Amino acid sequence: MRKIHIVLSVLCLMFSLSLKAENNDKLAANTQAKETLKQESSNLYSQMGDWRRGDWHLKVREDFLSLDFEAVPVIAEGFKETNPWAAGFRIGYEHKVRPSSISSRWSLGYGAHVGLTRYFANDIEVSPVGSDYAIARDSYKAFTYIPVMLDFNWYYNFRRSSVSLNLSAGINLLMGRRDATISDFDTTFVSPEMATAIVESGYVASVQNQENNVVLSKIVPTFRAGLTYTKDLAPDWRFRASAGIEYQMKYSDEYSGFYTNETDYIEYYHQGDSPAMMNPYISVGLLYSL
Repeated sequence: MRKIHIVLSVLCLMFSLSLKAENNDKLAANTQAKETLKQESSNLYSQMGDWRRGDWHLKVREDFLSLDFEAVPVIAEGFKETNPWAAGFRIGYEHKVRPSSISSRWSLGYGAHVGLTRYFANDIEVSPVGSDYAIARDSYKAFTYIPVMLDFNWYYNFRRSSVSLNLSAGINLLMGRRDATISDFDTTFVSPEMATAIVESGYVASVQNQENNVVLSKIVPTFRAGLTYTKDLAPDWRFRASAGIEYQMKYSDEYSGFYTNETDYIEYYHQGDSPAMMNPYISVGLLYSL
């Protein structure tokens, strides 16, 4: 009988040790699973902290605030003699939508911007009698535009950069007045000597009949088309560079007289269409992702 109790005690002890070992194995497995989950969560949060290390950021939408500085070399026939270049800045908002379901590389964006662009005046040079050198007698009118435009962008996205086609439409608020040149000016009302000087000069600059006050004088419909390259600098910051063409429609205006190089000012009131203006532009700026 005593032997049976001893055997039963040994069996119970072995069974207890077996259960304890099994529980220890389960506890170790649970601990390992928790550590693995913690590590995966840590990796996930690390990626979210700098989420552009992965490719899934291409599938999200974004909102941007933008600041761009631009330069405009004036090549338009009506203004390259009077206002040869311009510079300004633009601030805007843009919403970039999720990429298409067909390809994660393509996405659209839309927004609006306002700004200020200053067109600087060229000097009027004349050659005094008996001198071989031209001197600056006066200058044409400088003027300012305030653009108010809507934007549409079509993106092709890379991992940390993108290229896009940009289209804009809106208005330019003209502050002040602008002179303009014309090539077919009627010279029948001036003396033959003056008519000869006008023809030899190649153009006539029509001068506004009002002072260049900083007041709203015209609203000019305007369109833009260009290409843009955008590069990620940090999770929330982008560098942007753009180049394209801007077209400003013509409008009816009036002038008090005209200048030609190497001639004096001639007072002659006339009306006509201020020429349309189409010039290239280049800009650089920053985007902030909200």
